[in-house]
Amino acid sequence: MTLALPQPSLAEEKIEVIPIIQSSKGLSSKNFNYLEGKPELRLLKVKIPVGLKTPIHSHPSPMLIHVTRGRLKHVRGEEIYFFRAGEAFIESNNGGAHYV
Repeated sequence: MTLALPQPSLAEEKIEVIPIIQSSKGLSSKNFNYLEGKPELRLLKVKIPVGLKTPIHSHPSPMLIHVTRGRLKHVRGEEIYFFRAGEAFIESNNGGAHYV
């Protein structure tokens, strides 16, 4: 006997952003500093279902990205990059708008 489970449609799937940690203090509870502006570090887990993409966006600060599963396509204007599971890259905060 084969059990067929309904597959969710792309309309039902959503990009999920899971905050893991966010702080402006280190382990010693001391504030860390930037040259200007309020310092803050965030670690997020972002789940992007196959076939979906983010809205066009930019970042207020640099981002470290580590692809844990699948493949990520990063598009900024005419520049297109592909990253596979296990690869990482740094997204600049002055690189302009993009989507993944």
